[in-house]
Amino acid sequence: REQQGSNFAAVRAEMILEDVRLSSLVALIDDPSACALLEARCAASYTVERVSATEQFVYRHNDMPFPIKDRDVVMHFVWTQDPVSGVVVLDNRNIDGVLPENPRRIRLPSAISGWRFEPLGDGRVLASSEGHLEPGASLPAWLLNSLLVDAPFNTMEAVAAAVKLPRYREVQLDFIVEHD
Repeated sequence: REQQGSNFAAVRAEMILEDVRLSSLVALIDDPSACALLEARCAASYTVERVSATEQFVYRHNDMPFPIKDRDVVMHFVWTQDPVSGVVVLDNRNIDGVLPENPRRIRLPSAISGWRFEPLGDGRVLASSEGHLEPGASLPAWLLNSLLVDAPFNTMEAVAAAVKLPRYREVQLDFIVEHD
């Protein structure tokens, strides 16, 4: 969808997952090593600093198609859960000054994204993701917007598959209360 004040589109996708736990979804999205499983252009991702169980700074490097220069970003992850509804939200924004810039990449000047997991009962969860970025440098809006057409849906399909992996399926995070 169009983003006011930007030539670049914002993206949003949602799906309903069955037989899944909130902790499993949070563990998956919070795991930088899962980035390559979930996002086709993710070349590298790692935790720069773990502040707490609900907060971390994560570096991501995105491999862009030739002739576009690769992009990177340091994101600040903050998880919250509403104690009444059980809804879990990830607020995710770029932050400057955490790591030096790599001259072979363009640091994203602006990136905002998030996840929302709403328990629906009976092991079902409505998962939604949205985001917007400014890619930096001279990148035609039509080109980036064309790359974004399938990305959110591909990520959702990847989340649905990866959350079933044993390393995520069996996790119980201390800061997440399951709501059925």
